[in-house]
Amino acid sequence: MIATTTPVIIIQKTELDAIIRAAADEAVKKALASIKHTTNRPMSVTISQAAKMIGRSAPTVRKMVRSGTFSLNELGQIPVDQIDKVTQGS
Repeated sequence: MIATTTPVIIIQKTELDAIIRAAADEAVKKALASIKHTTNRPMSVTISQAAKMIGRSAPTVRKMVRSGTFSLNELGQIPVDQIDKVTQGS
């Protein structure tokens, strides 16, 4: 018999497979969540596009720009991350 100070864990293959599968599923979910807002989405949108995204009129979005809810970038567009913050808060 070999003496060891390291504990030995005995586990069935099906249990190990389930643990590995659950860990892999969680890793995939985290990876997908991190790229969710970057895939096939523009960095910024026009006021009209922003209005469609949040279900409001273009004049309302202009008021939101004037009030500071949204700020325009150097292209005169609203960054999509600002729209995401507003829609997540509602």
